[in-house]
Amino acid sequence: MFYSHTAQDRERTKMMYSLKTLVSSSWILVMFLLNLAEGRQRSTSSITNSTSLIKNATSTLLPTINTTAPGDQIKNQTVDEEPMYVIKSRFGEPCILATFNITIMVSYYVKSAKNERKYIAFKDIKVPNVGDTYDSVCGENRSSLILEWGNSTFNLNMTFLSHGKSEERAHSNWTLNSLVFGYNVSNVVAFPGSSEDDYVTLKKDNLELFNTVIGHTMVCDNLIKKRLGEGETETVIKFEYVKIAAFNLTSETFPEVIDECQAKTSSIRDEDIMVPLIIACALSFVIIVVVVAYAISRKVQEARDQSQYKPMP
Repeated sequence: MFYSHTAQDRERTKMMYSLKTLVSSSWILVMFLLNLAEGRQRSTSSITNSTSLIKNATSTLLPTINTTAPGDQIKNQTVDEEPMYVIKSRFGEPCILATFNITIMVSYYVKSAKNERKYIAFKDIKVPNVGDTYDSVCGENRSSLILEWGNSTFNLNMTFLSHGKSEERAHSNWTLNSLVFGYNVSNVVAFPGSSEDDYVTLKKDNLELFNTVIGHTMVCDNLIKKRLGEGETETVIKFEYVKIAAFNLTSETFPEVIDECQAKTSSIRDEDIMVPLIIACALSFVIIVVVVAYAISRKVQEARDQSQYKPMP
C-alpha cells in the first residue's frame, strides 16, 4: 500500500529552504556587526569620511598620506628622568613637568589635478620635543601647557585641573581635563596639496585623563587615543610614553612617587561597541525564535499528515 503526500513534502521543503536562508543571512549579519565592533577603532574615521563623500557624490577617499613638515620629525621619545617641558609661573615656580610622545592624525582636503573633485588625505603630525610654550598658564586649580610649533601652523593646549581645595591638596588629585588642537591647513608645506584656507580648531572637555595624586608623577607607557571633532574633520590624538606631574611642585625634577596608568584598555568608545552588540543579540534571539517556531510547526504538520494520508488505488 502506497501513500501520497507529495504536496506536504514540497511545503516542508520550501519551509526548510526559507529557514536556512534566514538563518544564514542572520548569521552573516551578526558576524559582520561583531567584526565591525572589533575593528571600529581602526576604521571609524575612514568609514565616516567615505560614507559622507559617497553620499554627496563629490569626492572619494585617497590612500593615507603620512608626511611631516621640516623640523617636525622626531624619534620616539622614552620616559626620561629630566622633563621635556617645564612650565613655570611668573614667579619662576614650576607647575607642570611633562615628557611625552604625541602623534596627531589630521584629515584635510586636497584637490585632484585632473578635475575639481576634492579628496580626503591624512597626515600624522609628530608633536616635537622643542616648541614655544610662552602662552602656557599656571593657576591654583587650573594650569595649561600650550605648545605651538611649525611657524604657528600647529597649536596644542592641554589643560590640567586639580580636584580639591588648596588646604586639601595632600589628598587631592589632578587630571588632564581638556584638549584643544588647532592647525592651519593653508600651509601647503605641512599639508601638501591642501585646497583649503582655514584655521581649524577642535576641542574635547571632561577627559579626566591621567588621574594622579598631587605630588606624584604619572607614568604611562600605554597607547591612549582621544578623538576630537566628528565626521570628515575628526582628529585622533595618540599619547604614548607619558610622564607628567602637575601642581604643588617643589623643583624641576619629577616627584619620586609614581602612579602608573591602568592596564591597557581599548580606546574604542563604549557607544561604538554597544549598538552593534545589541543588534547582534537581537538577531540571535530572532534566530532562536524562528528555529523553535519551525520545530513546533513541523511537529504539528507531521501530526496532521498522519491523519490525512489516503491509500492510493
